[in-house]
Amino acid sequence: MQWFVSGEPAQVAVGVEGPWFVLARPLTRWGGPRTELQPADRRQFSRDDLLWLPEVVVEAAEAIAARGRRSFRWCRSCRRAHAPEWFVGAAGTCRECASVVDA
Repeated sequence: MQWFVSGEPAQVAVGVEGPWFVLARPLTRWGGPRTELQPADRRQFSRDDLLWLPEVVVEAAEAIAARGRRSFRWCRSCRRAHAPEWFVGAAGTCRECASVVDA
């Protein structure tokens, strides 16, 4: 499945495969030097759903985005919003700021 992410920070992931697409909440897994997308709270739709029931698809996307936004926290250093998995421990500092301090 090919994934596309919307929002800054990421709020909704859209996965596309064949006649189906999936809306999901994008989570990040840290695996070595790069990050990997781990979609959660998946809702699967067909292309016909998008054509005939667009309000259902929009409602699902808005619910997923709202759930993600409620979990965002502010970094004490850069003062930008990030998903919780971007923070290091309980220090309130995002991974990007922590890597600058550690360097």
